Amino acid sequence: QGDRVEYDPYASSRYTIAVGAIDDDDDASWYNELGSSMLVVAPSDGRTSNRGIFTTDLVGNPGYVAGDYTPSFGGTSSASPLAAGVVALMLQANPGLSWRDVQHILVRTARHNDASDPGWTTNGVGRSINYAYGFGAIDAGAAVAMEK
Repeated sequence: QGDRVEYDPYASSRYTIAVGAIDDDDDASWYNELGSSMLVVAPSDGRTSNRGIFTTDLVGNPGYVAGDYTPSFGGTSSASPLAAGVVALMLQANPGLSWRDVQHILVRTARHNDASDPGWTTNGVGRSINYAYGFGAIDAGAAVAMEK
């Protein structure tokens, strides 16, 4: 409560891609931190009525649930790896991208989510930005297509 993403020196580094979390309604998850260093958001779970991420799990009882998969994985433990997977796809298609290229592509291809949020503003270069969502929801298809 009251925490902000820029209070974390790792998340506020210019070399870091700070990733927040949105639920399946495209709204900020309850644990999503606000902040000026938020770059993008990625899918996760959110409220008890929302679906989580469906993923594989450890076999049997040692896993997240007793089965070999879970339909309710979430948190930043879900959103950050999904964003890292998008970056991996970008780098697979173009290994010559720098960290700055990756950030620019993510910003330029981010999908505007939660249009009803009054916090969307336009920055000095004309891009929509929000303290809860950064530049918006990560778009894997658009990001990989743009960097080719």
